[in-house]
Amino acid sequence: MNTSWPEYSTGSDLGVHQSGSGSEFKEGAARLVTEQGRTVADAAKSLGVSPWTISRWVKAAKSDGADAFRGHGQRTPLEQENFELRQQVRQLEEERAILKKAAAYFARHVE
Repeated sequence: MNTSWPEYSTGSDLGVHQSGSGSEFKEGAARLVTEQGRTVADAAKSLGVSPWTISRWVKAAKSDGADAFRGHGQRTPLEQENFELRQQVRQLEEERAILKKAAAYFARHVE
């Protein structure tokens, strides 16, 4: 029974450094495939990451570009605008409900 682990590169010899942020590592791993012509399997083995993971990173980099690895909780400008507009809608709906109740109250007590 072979219990030894396969030898993996740290990625530094490939221009990919895991000591940086996770997004930098993912971008570098995706560039190995998209710009340097490495296969997904080769890049995965070299970096010690599963081929499936590398494939996801490559797909994300191709579809989202610079926004692909922005991190958790980081919104794109369009998502941020959507979030702010939804907050504004909620605020306006609350204000409208208050004004509606006030109008009904004053309509009853005017007589």
